[in-house]
Amino acid sequence: MISLSLLSTVTEYIFLFRSLCHFSPPSTSILLFFQSPSLLDQIPSKFEIVNISISLNFPTEMSLSKIPPTVRSDNEIKGKNDDYFPILALPTELLFLIFSSLSMEDRLRLRVNNRLNAIESVTKYSVKDLLIEEKSIDGNNEEEDEDEAEEFEQRITFYKEKSYSSDSIRRIAQNLSIGRLEIRLTGSNEFHREIYNLIKDFNVEYIYLDEKSFEHEMLNEMMSDSFFIDLTKSCKFLYLYRCEKITAEAVHQVSKEMMEGSMKLATFFTNDLSEDKCTAFLNLIGIIYRDGTVFSSRDIEVFEYRDSHSDYNAYSIFDGSIQIDLFHWNNADEPSEFHIELHKNRESLEKAKNRKWIHRIELNPE
Repeated sequence: MISLSLLSTVTEYIFLFRSLCHFSPPSTSILLFFQSPSLLDQIPSKFEIVNISISLNFPTEMSLSKIPPTVRSDNEIKGKNDDYFPILALPTELLFLIFSSLSMEDRLRLRVNNRLNAIESVTKYSVKDLLIEEKSIDGNNEEEDEDEAEEFEQRITFYKEKSYSSDSIRRIAQNLSIGRLEIRLTGSNEFHREIYNLIKDFNVEYIYLDEKSFEHEMLNEMMSDSFFIDLTKSCKFLYLYRCEKITAEAVHQVSKEMMEGSMKLATFFTNDLSEDKCTAFLNLIGIIYRDGTVFSSRDIEVFEYRDSHSDYNAYSIFDGSIQIDLFHWNNADEPSEFHIELHKNRESLEKAKNRKWIHRIELNPE
């Protein structure tokens, strides 16, 4: 039994729940002395023990000797085996507040009975950034630098040697709001396909699928026009390291819906759009791009990057409130960097046009 004194704030409760997720053995007795007994109206006096038991089946990840320093140093392990902290005696409102402040892994571990499970399933919460990753249990993984290791507020880690169901991720997607989402999976079975398909169900601002996301072929194989369009409808900012299977027609559909304001997406960027696809996309909106030169009879504005030279051509094209950036290497084997952005207001549009490193050029019809 763990004896903790003077618990009186929600923060201390949150600490307790986080600690419970790591305590061993599976059933741990907790005796709490409350400075403010009104927090638990089921406790008649501030030093009375209430013996309400709950079985906590959590994995062993932290020993009692490693309890964080926020617990007072004079705490000690003592008491009878049948003394338990009455987690279920907490008011539902307080449980809602606690669940909203826990990490995702802690929330998943706390689904220990019907009541907690029901509360967790409807508690909304948000994170600045989330990485869904896959690693080896034996630690035989690619090295990660310190900056990247500290980059993510939350992580969900799957291990290659284990089997999983996608239900937990599906449930997280129902209640979670994410600033930036990255996914780095290494497998190629049905579970991995389900996880990628769940991306569109997240409430997310920025989906970032970089080189590490595409190291294994499954994501590239799934990156069809329909999958791409689903992604553009689920986030405001989308970055794709590879998009070999996305057609110019799909990019055109997305740009049209962005201009009409009928989709969530505001920015799409890739560094893997071929010259042929860039040219085909521009043709669909009445712009000719040939031999590194832009032609059009439409009422658009074209700006050239000041540092353009014989190795590459770089342009910013403004079509109403849409900005299209094209960075194309003259070596035909190199893909083009492509960026399309919807400016929500005049101030944002004028700021983009007034960047110091671009200048407006004369536009001639073909």
